[in-house]
Amino acid sequence: MSPVAVTTPRRTPVLATTVALVTLAWIAAMLALAWWVFGIGLESWANSYDDDPGRSHELSLEAARAWLWLSSVLAAGPVVLAGLALAGRLRGTFLTFVALAVLLVPVGTIGAAQSWRTLHPAPPPPAGPTHCVEFSGGDTRCPGG
Repeated sequence: MSPVAVTTPRRTPVLATTVALVTLAWIAAMLALAWWVFGIGLESWANSYDDDPGRSHELSLEAARAWLWLSSVLAAGPVVLAGLALAGRLRGTFLTFVALAVLLVPVGTIGAAQSWRTLHPAPPPPAGPTHCVEFSGGDTRCPGG
């Protein structure tokens, strides 16, 4: 019997480089977004001494937008990187980013959902009747009659 040659899948160096560069870009994006959130926090703190409710609301919406971006990038980064590592046959890198995704996707999803609710609040409940409604029994207690 002749030995059967077992071929192992080869790593793609282009994808390994891509994973490294996308990882650096993800980290840079996270730092930039965290800096944006920090700046909004400082501006909000400074505004607390001015007592300007209009500006305070604007800062609240800007903070919600920043947190939405930060949460989305936090959740999406490891998933994209795990896919790239899988395509490049980088097993250890793939497992690392899958573990990160398991930890960060729920956190990012919750943060993004909360920010989305802040940016898009639910409509107010419908107002009650604005006219007199007569109940059974003939006893109406309507204003003016």
